[in-house]
Amino acid sequence: KGSGNDMFRSTSWKPRWCQIVIASVPGIDLEVPLLLVNWHFSIQNPSTIIVLNKKIAITVNALEPGTSIANISPLPSTSPESGEEKEEAYQYRFDIASDAEDAPSSVRTFSAESLELRDGWVHEINDVIGAYARALRGTRRLECPPPLPPSMPRPRAKLLRNVSADLDGLDLAC
Repeated sequence: KGSGNDMFRSTSWKPRWCQIVIASVPGIDLEVPLLLVNWHFSIQNPSTIIVLNKKIAITVNALEPGTSIANISPLPSTSPESGEEKEEAYQYRFDIASDAEDAPSSVRTFSAESLELRDGWVHEINDVIGAYARALRGTRRLECPPPLPPSMPRPRAKLLRNVSADLDGLDLAC
């Protein structure tokens, strides 16, 4: 589904071809997963690159209104060419949304041709995001300074004193 950020400001459905790749990105030390979106399968340069480092893929049941976090417009009820109903045209949707609390909420909606393809895309996207998160935790662990060696045990000083001498002259109430 179009984001409205192109030169036509279109938010309608349009065919796109996507690839998941792992690549080096300037400003990020670790290789990060990317979703490359092309206008046509024969075009080599992607029209959109979505960095998946703080994202999550979520399945959307398009037949139940209001289930998408992107507030997707309702499905078209008729095809302008033939006038026949296309209620199931984009029912296998998934959203790619920000997983970080401090990130702006931008949601991109995609549709697959079948339930199996949709679930496969969601699984693969979340799988590469999970692998990236695990690798990121590993590099952060390596960047931490080593822990200090344990200190030598010290003998405890014996604190025995004459309690009765401290209580001279006091009335004790029981």
